[in-house]
Amino acid sequence: MKRPLCFICLIFVITVALYRYVVPPPSFEADAFDGTQVILSGTVKRIEYRNGKRRLYLNQVSCDSSQIKLDSELDKFSEVSCICNLSEVNHTDLYSERNEEVPVRIGSRVMVTGRLRSFSEATNPGQFDQRAYYAVQNLYFSVEEASLCKISADYDKLRDFLYRIRLAGSRKLDAYLSEEDAGILKAMLLGDRSGLSETDRLLFTQSGISHILAISGLHISLLGMGLYHLSRKIRLPRTPAMLIVIGFMVLYGMMTGMSNSAYRAILMFAIRLNAGRVGRTYDMLTALALAAVCLLLEQPGYVFYAGFQLSFGAVIGMGCVLPALESLFGKKDRKKIAGKLRSMLYASLSVSIVTFPILLYHYFEYSVYSILLNLLVLPTMGILVGSGVSLLLCGGIRIVGSIAASVSSMLLQIYRGGCRLLLTLPGAVQIIGRPKGYQLCGYALGVLVFLLVAAYTERKRTSGCRRIGRFRIAGMLILGLSVLCVTVPVRHGLRITFLDVGQGDGICIQERNGHGILIDCGSTDQNGLAEYRLIPFLKSQGIHTLDAVFLSHLDNDHTSAILELLNDETSGIQLDRIVLSAHVPHDEAWEKLDTLAKQAGVTVNYMDEADTYGNDHIIFTCLYPDAEAAKRTDADRNALSMILLLEYGSFQAVFTGDADETGELLALENMRDPFSCDLLKVAHHGSKTATGTEFLETLRPQVAAISCGKGNVYGHPSGETLERLDEVDCKVLRTDQVGAIRITVDKDGNFWSVESVRGKGDICIAFGREQR
Repeated sequence: MKRPLCFICLIFVITVALYRYVVPPPSFEADAFDGTQVILSGTVKRIEYRNGKRRLYLNQVSCDSSQIKLDSELDKFSEVSCICNLSEVNHTDLYSERNEEVPVRIGSRVMVTGRLRSFSEATNPGQFDQRAYYAVQNLYFSVEEASLCKISADYDKLRDFLYRIRLAGSRKLDAYLSEEDAGILKAMLLGDRSGLSETDRLLFTQSGISHILAISGLHISLLGMGLYHLSRKIRLPRTPAMLIVIGFMVLYGMMTGMSNSAYRAILMFAIRLNAGRVGRTYDMLTALALAAVCLLLEQPGYVFYAGFQLSFGAVIGMGCVLPALESLFGKKDRKKIAGKLRSMLYASLSVSIVTFPILLYHYFEYSVYSILLNLLVLPTMGILVGSGVSLLLCGGIRIVGSIAASVSSMLLQIYRGGCRLLLTLPGAVQIIGRPKGYQLCGYALGVLVFLLVAAYTERKRTSGCRRIGRFRIAGMLILGLSVLCVTVPVRHGLRITFLDVGQGDGICIQERNGHGILIDCGSTDQNGLAEYRLIPFLKSQGIHTLDAVFLSHLDNDHTSAILELLNDETSGIQLDRIVLSAHVPHDEAWEKLDTLAKQAGVTVNYMDEADTYGNDHIIFTCLYPDAEAAKRTDADRNALSMILLLEYGSFQAVFTGDADETGELLALENMRDPFSCDLLKVAHHGSKTATGTEFLETLRPQVAAISCGKGNVYGHPSGETLERLDEVDCKVLRTDQVGAIRITVDKDGNFWSVESVRGKGDICIAFGREQR
C-alpha cells in the first residue's frame, strides 16, 4: 500500500470527526452566572490591546471559594480559560504580593474581579456560534469591566520575551506604515489582527484572498527556507542548521499565537527538512496527515473548525488535485511565462476545488473571480512578506525601512485595487447558501471520481496512448456536476422562519430560490442585528434578493435591522421594496425610513385594508387597519399595526405585529368565512393587551409563535396570554426558549412541519389538513 501512514492518520481523523459529531463535548453552563460579580484567578497566556484597553486571556482559571456553584462547574473541565476585558489601561498600577510595582506579563498569575458574561450560542441558521468557537480554545466565558486585584511577580520569561518582540515589531510597523497597511502586515507577519480595519477585512474576504491575512504555509516556507539557505551559505552543517531553523520557526509560531495554519505549516516544514537530512523522500500528504493527528490529539474540536478545514483543505488541493489537473491537461515548461501562468492557474484552481464547499458551508457565498485575483497575489506574496520582514528586522536603518515600507504599501494598494475592480464585475460574489450534508457528500464523491479519472489518464499516457481528450472532457464534466451538486438548491413548498432577534420581531418567508420576504425585523436588546443575525441568516438560506419587506409599524423593535440593511452597501442583499400600512403615522420614524429608502433606491409601497400582494402561489392580504381604524382616538403605532393574512394553497397564517385586542377584532371583520388559521404570530410579543379570547376562538390556530427576548423587562409573554392560547388547544413556541422557529409547508399547503432550528427544545411536529 502506498502511503500507509497517511492512510492510518486519515482513518484517525475520520473517526474523530464521526465521534465528535455523534458525541458532542460537554458544555460549560455559564448562563446561570451571567451578570454575576466574580473574583477569579488565572495565568495570563495572551495579551491584546483593543480600542485602547487591554484584553487578557487567562488559563488555569479558578474562582473565589465563596462561589461554590461556579467552582464546581469549573471542576468539570481539565482546562478552563476565559477572556478578561480590563476597564483600566495603565501598565504598572498594581502591586504584587511582595509590595513591588509590576506590570502584567505573559505567565503572570493574576486575580481579577468583574461581571461574568457567557458567550452567545447560535440560535438562528447562519449565525456565528460564539460559544462553540471559543470552546474549541477552552474559552468558556468573559469577564467584562474587569479590574486587576493582584499580580504575581513570577512570569514565563520565554513567552513574555516573545510577546515583547511582537510588541516591538508592531511599533516598528506603525512607525513606517499607515494604520491600514500596518494592520494588514501585523496580521500577516505577527498574527495580530486587532489592528486590521473592518474595511480591509471585508474587502479581502469578499474577493477571496483573505488567506493572506493568516500565518500560512507560504509565510513559513519563505521565512524558514530563507533562513535555512542562509545558514547553509555560512557553512553551518546540515543537522545544526536544521535544528536551529526549526527551533527558530517554533519560536516564531509561539510569538504569533500558534494558529492552526501556523502549527500545520511548521510541523510540515520540520518534516520536510528532516527528510532531506536522512535522505528520504518528502511526502506532503503524509506530513499533512501527521499534522492533523497532532492537532486533533490536542483538541478534537478542531475538526469542525473553519480555519482547520481551510488550512488543511488548501494543502490537500495542492497535493491531490494539482497533480490530477496536470495529468489531465498536461504540464507546461515553467521557465516560460505562459507555463508559469498556467502552473499558477492550476495551483489556484486546485486549492479552490477543495475549499469551495468549505467556504460555502461556513460563509455561504463565493468570490467567482478569486482564482484570477490569486494569479496576481500568489507570485507577489513573497515580495510582500520579504519587504515586511525587512521592515521588522532592519527598520532601524532609515533608508532600508523606507524602501521596504514603500514596497509593502505599493503591493497592498495593488491588492486593494484588484479587489475593488473584480467586485465591480457582474456576479463577482455569489450568495449560494449552506449546502446540505448529502450535497457535500455528492461533491466529495464527484471530486474523488475526478481524481480516479485523472489517475487513469496518467496511466494511459505513460502507456503511450495519445487519445486522451475524452478523459479531459469527462473530468471537466464531473467537476461541473460536482459544483452543481452544492450550488443548485432543492426546495419544494414554503418556508417561514421566526428569527430569534431578542426582544423584537423578525419573520422571513421563502417561496422561491434566492428570493425572500420579510415581515418586520428589529430588536431593542440586540445591537448590530442585521450584521450578526439577519444577513448571515439570509445568506445561509441562499437569499440574495428581498422582494418585499412588510413593516407592521415603525417601532425600533420591528425596524432596526431594516434601517441597518438600508445603510449597508456591502451586504450583497438586494432590497426591492418596503411595504407599509396606508395609515402609518408620518412621524419622525417614518421620515427617517423614507429618507434612507430614497437614498438606497428602494421603493416604498402602501397597503390599505383588502389590498393584496403576491403571485400565483402566495398571497398577502392586509386585514387591518382601514380608514376608520386610523381615526381611533387611542390609536398609536402599536394599535395601527398592519395585520397580514398569508395564503399558500390550503395553508393560512396571520401576522399581527403589535396590534391590540381592538385591532384584532376589527381584522376579524375582514376575514372570509369560513376561515381556518394554521399559524398565528402572537401580537406584541405575547402582551396581555392582545391575543384576546374572541380572536382566538374564531381563528383557533394550530400553532402560535411568540417572538420575545430572554428575560425581557416587560415580562413577555404574559401568563394570561399563554392561558388563553392553551384554552384553544394551540401549540405555542417561543423564540426565547427554542431559538429560531421554522415552519415548512408542502406545495399544496396541506401538510406542514414545525421545528426549532437551534437552541433547547429540539421540537419537530408534523401537521396535516385532516387534523382540523
